[in-house]
Amino acid sequence: MNPLTQPAPELNQLHRQLQWQSLNDDVMGGQSSSALAWQGGCLTFSGFVNTNGGGFASIRTEPDPGLAQKLTDFTGAMIGIEIQGDGQRYQLGVQTQDKQNYWVDVDSPAQWQTLHFPISHFVAKRRGHPVEDAEPLELADITGFNLMISHGQHGPFELQMRNLSLLEAPDH
Repeated sequence: MNPLTQPAPELNQLHRQLQWQSLNDDVMGGQSSSALAWQGGCLTFSGFVNTNGGGFASIRTEPDPGLAQKLTDFTGAMIGIEIQGDGQRYQLGVQTQDKQNYWVDVDSPAQWQTLHFPISHFVAKRRGHPVEDAEPLELADITGFNLMISHGQHGPFELQMRNLSLLEAPDH
């Protein structure tokens, strides 16, 4: 995986190690829906975003405090995600121990592709708006991951994920 190093086994295939659940705008009166399904080691996130209401659909992992412990020795890390989708924009997020979410935009490719995002590119947001006084994201604070579709996109969606991993950047 040049120029990135191979992830440690416990930090590779993270999407398989964590428990995922749906969380959509219906929690605030919206009408979007989503589902997640496993097939051949691949996680599929699909559904329908309805912008008449909240306008988002997401999946997230259950918080795993042990995840932060696995990450304490990493510095200069990047998150790698192997996906294919429908060409729409999604957001990849991480959740921290203090329940703050940090996000990066992901344009889904039509064919399988591995995308890498430096930790420094993740922006703290709450309800879609930047959190101005948020601390920079620290790996040792990460307890979970999110995938979301929003940004006013109305209609059906589908995103497949084959891998979610943490990789050390080459200069560390």
